[in-house]
Amino acid sequence: MSKLLIVAGKNSKNLRDFMTERGTFEVPFYYESLSKNSNEIKNSIIKVDKMLYLYQPDEISIRYDMGILKNLLAKSSFFDPGEITCIVNGNPDENTKAIEYFKSVMEDVGYTNYQVKRSESTMTYEDIYNQLLGVTESVKFKNKRKNVYRVENSNESKEVFLPELDTGLTIEPFDYESNRNYEKAKENASRTESGIEYVDSMKPMKKFVRPSFGSVSFDSILHGNKTICISGLAKSGITTWTCALATSAIDLGKSLLVLDYTDNQDIYDTMVLNRIKCKQYSMIELLQNCKVEKGVIGVCGLTNEKERNVKSEFLQNFFSRVDTYDYVFIVTSINYMEKAVKIVGDMLSKLFLCTSVIQHDVELMNTYVSRVVDKAHTMVILNNVINVMDDSILLDDKTCKEILANQCKVVSPIKFEDLHLGAYFCIKLLEV
Repeated sequence: MSKLLIVAGKNSKNLRDFMTERGTFEVPFYYESLSKNSNEIKNSIIKVDKMLYLYQPDEISIRYDMGILKNLLAKSSFFDPGEITCIVNGNPDENTKAIEYFKSVMEDVGYTNYQVKRSESTMTYEDIYNQLLGVTESVKFKNKRKNVYRVENSNESKEVFLPELDTGLTIEPFDYESNRNYEKAKENASRTESGIEYVDSMKPMKKFVRPSFGSVSFDSILHGNKTICISGLAKSGITTWTCALATSAIDLGKSLLVLDYTDNQDIYDTMVLNRIKCKQYSMIELLQNCKVEKGVIGVCGLTNEKERNVKSEFLQNFFSRVDTYDYVFIVTSINYMEKAVKIVGDMLSKLFLCTSVIQHDVELMNTYVSRVVDKAHTMVILNNVINVMDDSILLDDKTCKEILANQCKVVSPIKFEDLHLGAYFCIKLLEV
């Protein structure tokens, strides 16, 4: 690719962009004029194949520019402009004066590698481009050829070749961009057309009599897995309710995974202490499609700071392709609850929010319910098994519902003597 130096007044940058887009020239240097940019030019090492000097009478002082060009050519070993193309625009008098200045400099320094182009009208970028390449306009050339005869030695001519009509033909300069497009087209063609011919086999196809395709679970097709989010305020029974619901789901014959996003990270330990069959998984194991074990609750917690930092990204990745479990419990602290609901979106079946029956907690829970009740099927679970201060006010079920403004269903407090409550507990709360 030829390197080009441009000096063309205020349009130098636009002309540089045009030349670069055509793919024929690389333009590492472009200046408004030699006099205005003299310091920058003198401090640069300029060695190019071509130099374009486009004289603009209103923008360039030809006298000062030619003085600088003379010094550069005569004294600077860091300035090699290659072939200089001088194009002058303007009225005939200005053109003649500018050409005289330019040729005087060339003669003084003995520089012969140049050409001068004169134009009274403003030249387009395309005209300037063609001038640099030395391309003749198509209307000014015509192929001429006499009749050509091909004969064997010592035989008479029996066939004649006449020149074809060439009025519609044009000659375009070589362009690197067109060459790259051609190579790209060849590559695309090789990918889309292998050249192999495919035909249908003539062998008779095997016939099956009364084939059996097995049974299809319509429940999994229509509903997929059921995702439950369990959250709540501190000391409101989140872990206890999670273990009870999970055990009941297993008794119902469902496969289950619990994602422990709580601050305490105690769900797995609580299940082990209560002799509930469970197995702990890491995030990586779940993303690698671990096998589901029937009758065993899968638990995935946040084991380190790295996993805590990527828990949202894990949820997005996991729920974009999860179809392995019948139930997925997302158990989270209240400050992450809304984020989890947003990520799961339409896949969320139910949202359980746990709170104590202390008046302050119920009023605080009301603010959370009002923000998510339109986004998820919400239930508030009350807990009265708590140690309270002397000035704390415990509310009954009716008062709690009034504070919650009847926005959602409210589950009355339950005292768990055993976490193994049977399948009916799951049917009552999860399957309805």
